[in-house]
Amino acid sequence: MEHTTDGRIASIVLVNDWRREFATDLQLLYQQLSEKCEDAALEAYRTDKTKVSFLAREGMGREEAQLFTDGETLISAEGMAGISLLKKKHTGKRILIGTPAPQLFNAQNALDRKRPTNIAHFYDGFTHVLPGSPFVRNLLKKTCHLRSVQVLDEVCTPLGYWMGQPQRAQSVKRDLEGLYPWLQGKRILAILGSGQPDKRVAFLERVSLQTMLDSLPEGWAIVTNVEAFLKRAASLPPSCQEKLAYVNRCQETYKTAAMADVLVTGHGIWACAFAASRKPVFALAYGNTGFEQYMHRHYPDLYLSKEADLEKHLYEQMDKKVYLSRHKDMLTYLSYDTHTDPTDCLMNVL
Repeated sequence: MEHTTDGRIASIVLVNDWRREFATDLQLLYQQLSEKCEDAALEAYRTDKTKVSFLAREGMGREEAQLFTDGETLISAEGMAGISLLKKKHTGKRILIGTPAPQLFNAQNALDRKRPTNIAHFYDGFTHVLPGSPFVRNLLKKTCHLRSVQVLDEVCTPLGYWMGQPQRAQSVKRDLEGLYPWLQGKRILAILGSGQPDKRVAFLERVSLQTMLDSLPEGWAIVTNVEAFLKRAASLPPSCQEKLAYVNRCQETYKTAAMADVLVTGHGIWACAFAASRKPVFALAYGNTGFEQYMHRHYPDLYLSKEADLEKHLYEQMDKKVYLSRHKDMLTYLSYDTHTDPTDCLMNVL
């Protein structure tokens, strides 16, 4: 750990974009650094100036000036979060965690269509980058100036590492079994949406939930937060009801994803983190996200957008051995594995 000129351990400031909740990667990293670097001064800072008064903005500006001096280390999970700070004369390290945020998938989709992208404006200016995956590494190399940047390669994101620890999945599943005892001993198919579904994606309203559950392989259960399924759950026969658990607001969604044996989602961050565990992941047509569009273009057989995809075709593909024989290249491209703890990797450069 580096020290300031007066002998103090240089503080570590985790910066998040004001427009989003504090990134899960940063939350997990904050927890790990708090445990492993007890003497370090940790700060969590959110660049939220647009919704406050002039006087408050002035105060926040003075706070930034105090935080980002004397060699402090800045860590961000999104380039946009730290852009205003990076423009200032900052003498410390500036580390980017390569969270596969929506703007990165949007940028890749633009490149696929041979259209311009401006992400270099947001992602330039860091001294270190932990890309977390070949996908993010290659995208940043194509679009940003990384010649003088130290790339911390072959290491997954903090969320990917967290999801890939078996004890985490077991602990989350035990908690959920307290609410749904019939999940005990079952393998879990998690079908998870984020936010409200896009109105142009209406096929979930037409999917037969009973057909899905009747066709579900023996020993499996579905865990979901999709509201379209909740509306029909009450009318299911008892034989089907004990194959289903509705988990909206029961726990943080990334934790639900971590306990899954197979994940179906339209959320790119969860999907990429889950890929670190090398378990089957499918893209769900849900919010018309950049991740969904990327999967539709590059891995169309893993993109679920029709009733038959959920009622039948999904079950034909989700055997882990069969899936890995066909799609291991996709998992390894979306995330590095969990052999190296990203917190330990970052501590070596702090």
